[in-house]
Amino acid sequence: MKDSAFIKHLRFMSPIELWSSMEGKTLLNEFKYLSGEEQLLFIESLQSELIDLTQFYNRIKEATNTNSEIIKKNYSVV
Repeated sequence: MKDSAFIKHLRFMSPIELWSSMEGKTLLNEFKYLSGEEQLLFIESLQSELIDLTQFYNRIKEATNTNSEIIKKNYSVV
């Protein structure tokens, strides 16, 4: 059986890149044709990437809030 474009892309793109580059319906349709092991690997990889992305976002948010407080303190009119 010839590999689908989805499987070919999955070899070169992370799950989150693939997920963000496809329409949801297309992704789900292609996902159905993966083997159980491939589906599990895709989900585990996507979950790991989403956790990393969330942690990165939280660090940026925290740094932004800290910088905002410093700016407010330094430039507030007393």
